[in-house]
Amino acid sequence: MSAFINFFKESYTEVKDKVTWPTWTELLSSTNVVVIACLVLSLAIAVSDFGLNFLLREIIKALI
Repeated sequence: MSAFINFFKESYTEVKDKVTWPTWTELLSSTNVVVIACLVLSLAIAVSDFGLNFLLREIIKALI
């Protein structure tokens, strides 16, 4: 049980003293990068989805 408690004490000390937390400006900048990347990726997936949907419908129309 003491190993368990020691683990949490050491974890707390590491988070408190050794971790470098980002500044507010760095946090906002990183958040903007993530949001823009998500929007670009979702747009690429949507375009691919609509394009493949159109292509498959045309192929099925041609076969019927």
